[in-house]
Amino acid sequence: LLEAVFDRLPQYELELVQISDLGSILTGVNAGLYQLGFNNLAKNEEREKLVQYTDPIMVNDYSVVLNKDLGITEFNGLEDLVGLTCYGSAGNDKTTLLEDWNEEHPDQLINIQYASIDLVAGLQDVEAGRVDFTIIDTPMFKGYYQPEYNLDVVSFSLAGRTSTKYSYFVVAYGDDQLLADVNAALAEVFADGTSTAICQAFLGADFTPGIADR
Repeated sequence: LLEAVFDRLPQYELELVQISDLGSILTGVNAGLYQLGFNNLAKNEEREKLVQYTDPIMVNDYSVVLNKDLGITEFNGLEDLVGLTCYGSAGNDKTTLLEDWNEEHPDQLINIQYASIDLVAGLQDVEAGRVDFTIIDTPMFKGYYQPEYNLDVVSFSLAGRTSTKYSYFVVAYGDDQLLADVNAALAEVFADGTSTAICQAFLGADFTPGIADR
């Protein structure tokens, strides 16, 4: 998507630099080491102190991924997870979603095992039945983890149940021309169907803002 945006901005030369963690993206853009950053970035007040956000680039969506031996063939909402067990990491947005449910429904608890475990291991533990389910960003699951690891699990959309609605690119404060140019190119990429084609090719569904919102 970023490459499609800069195809429409010949006045810039795009160089992609991979760095190791989210904090380095934000501080690097803030310090002027990079002119733009991205990593499925959501917006919050703390981050907005460091960087400014472009228009939304993607509508967020969560999937609940379950062990197939549970025999769950349809999914209505978090109430279907009552009594089941998953891994959770303190402060994680998906864990917070479940913690909020437990706080609101003390007699219908979802079991959270707090642990630091990477996504692949967590998904494989769901597949093996060591835990019942996990919650993951739908584009990450459908676009990478499921096809890459051929996981024998079942999944359902948690439509509308996310910590933040959109993901964004970020640029430094003071880089107002770059921000305006990226937003203008984004609008073109959305309007001419390029974003839809990219989403469908790599993520298996259309997460384009303004289309996925309907």
